[in-house]
Amino acid sequence: MSEEKNGLKEKALSAYKAFQEEQKKVREAAAQVFAEKAIKEFKWAFEREPEKVIPVSGNECLLICDGLKFRAKGEGAGVSFYLR
Repeated sequence: MSEEKNGLKEKALSAYKAFQEEQKKVREAAAQVFAEKAIKEFKWAFEREPEKVIPVSGNECLLICDGLKFRAKGEGAGVSFYLR
């Protein structure tokens, strides 16, 4: 019985770790998709290419352009930019 319990515990822990890794990949992919959208919106609004883009989450990223730092935040279907 003890061996079965340990086997089940190991399987459960393994499944949980796999789930966590998959969720991390999903969050990173969503952050990247939003960052790409923010870059397009930034180019349209400021007519400049950001020098650096740091994805934060599925609706937020940081952009650096001409020495200025901007926070891009997804709001509805658009993106709002805030100078930091």
